[in-house]
Amino acid sequence: IAKYPIHNLTRISATRKQHSKTTNSPTVLAFGNPTPTKIDLPGAEIEAKTIVEKLSGKHLIREKATLASFKTESSGFPLVHLATHGCFQKGGCPGVGLEENTILFANRETFNIADAALLGLENTDLIVLSACQTAMKADSNGEEIAGVAYLFERAGADAVIASLWNAEDGITKDIMVKFYKNVKEGMTKVEALRQAKLGYVRENIHPFYWSPLILIGDGSAF
Repeated sequence: IAKYPIHNLTRISATRKQHSKTTNSPTVLAFGNPTPTKIDLPGAEIEAKTIVEKLSGKHLIREKATLASFKTESSGFPLVHLATHGCFQKGGCPGVGLEENTILFANRETFNIADAALLGLENTDLIVLSACQTAMKADSNGEEIAGVAYLFERAGADAVIASLWNAEDGITKDIMVKFYKNVKEGMTKVEALRQAKLGYVRENIHPFYWSPLILIGDGSAF
């Protein structure tokens, strides 16, 4: 990462033809800290608000971060940001009360990633799963997250950012805010994420804290 931007490919993103991009900053639909929840995510709430301040768009936080809004509004935004709990490990995540491959929304409603094709994401450049508990077990090889990205790509999204293990709420917030600042300045998705992490590399912060967020799919500009 100190020398090169890195992104990962699924079998869909490896063969998909890139479409022409606009030069305008993308609009974002950001969900943050849906309530009630077993584990509060105050950083996620700040994250969603700050992202919309950086870019134009709409944020839905706490009780307004509903599954119905996700289903009906996601297709209208090129960038969808989910700062909430998610579970992508086999056997589920009892600590946050989630079954395997689900994302938490307000009123304890959940969305199963297997239903992503119903969202109509053909115009979506990026789905961000900026969740504290998008967690992998210690012996995971990353196949679970690759599977999640594959389902979103099959639904039409160009790329996915997700976490390989439990991400620290505050650092995740800071990385994502820097990422969107870089996007607004015109960087490609993959370079924007790289630059957002490099400060931690220079400060010799342990990779455990800054490295779990990865980009899967099209790393080009919006």
